[in-house]
Amino acid sequence: MTFVIFKLGIILPMRIKFYGTMRNLTNKTVLELDERQYATINQVFGWLYQEFPQIRVELLDLDGRLAAQIPVYVNGRNPRLRLNGLDEPLQAEDVVCLFSPISSGKINVEVMRQAAQKN
Repeated sequence: MTFVIFKLGIILPMRIKFYGTMRNLTNKTVLELDERQYATINQVFGWLYQEFPQIRVELLDLDGRLAAQIPVYVNGRNPRLRLNGLDEPLQAEDVVCLFSPISSGKINVEVMRQAAQKN
């Protein structure tokens, strides 16, 4: 596994943090990953579906894509708003955070992206 040394001298690998229901489904709070095997967010999710089959029902929509109501952040930012979306390349020190589905509403990233492109 490749590690990155931060300014404070702490060595950290790429990580996935689980919150809410996702934590219950995986029985994990944090997983460390080898960034050489998982170059994009979609590749990380492919691994998650194999490693934790029970999580598929919560994460995927009817078309087999990551459901819009699933909050995912990489280093505190929504990757869906980036040019490559979930195919955005990951770096060794990245932290992917996976939250429970939003029950009171839905993150409509496509509407946000269209509005940003108009401006």
